[in-house]
Amino acid sequence: SITLPVESRITHKCDTFGNFGEETFSVEEKVKNQWTKSGVDISFQDKYIFLPKTLQGKTFNIFSKSFDLPFKISNLIYFSNSETVYCFVGFPKSTKTELQNLNQPNFEFDTCPSNSTRVCLDSVMNCEIKVNTNENSVTKNGERVYFEEDALMYAAIFSDKVTYECEVKRLMQRATELSEIYEIKSLNLLSVGCDSSLKTELISFGKTLSGLKDSGDLFLINKEAKRINNLNFGCELW
Repeated sequence: SITLPVESRITHKCDTFGNFGEETFSVEEKVKNQWTKSGVDISFQDKYIFLPKTLQGKTFNIFSKSFDLPFKISNLIYFSNSETVYCFVGFPKSTKTELQNLNQPNFEFDTCPSNSTRVCLDSVMNCEIKVNTNENSVTKNGERVYFEEDALMYAAIFSDKVTYECEVKRLMQRATELSEIYEIKSLNLLSVGCDSSLKTELISFGKTLSGLKDSGDLFLINKEAKRINNLNFGCELW
């Protein structure tokens, strides 16, 4: 966790320009009941941080998880206000164990405090955040986004729709660049007599990645990623 000296407000902006896009953070501090900007904005092109557009508090809890599709794309980082209790209801044992092992003090499971934000799986009712595993969607504040893999499910839970969609686009931009690197690697392997047979597949995958319009396209991307991963044997590229 990170504890700041005073009550602070973190504002997050995400852009998708260029090859990798960029995210920018600005911090305001509450001094004598007035919000005052603290320091200069900080920008990253190689980080993927999920939080609401504006996050206010003094102590923020942080955890991360690797996102692979099918090769590793990046570690995703999640921020939450330590005073916001997230209560996960109805999740499978594997997910529950993973979250418990993070030792996040603002996570509860199944038995929810009255003031908690309930994150519910599938048929559980009366929840602020609903995760639907039939269509791999997360709905909060009346807005729905789509995910593949738990790393993006957490991303959708801890961010808002605009941030999530932008960061997903940035992740696919990075994946596109990585697919080109693996394509070159497959050619290098060929030169030493090792045929990975994935060059054509990676070219096609790169086009699919770069064509992502929004998170609703992740299903097809993940389907293609799994197919490619099954072909990655013998002369393994990743």
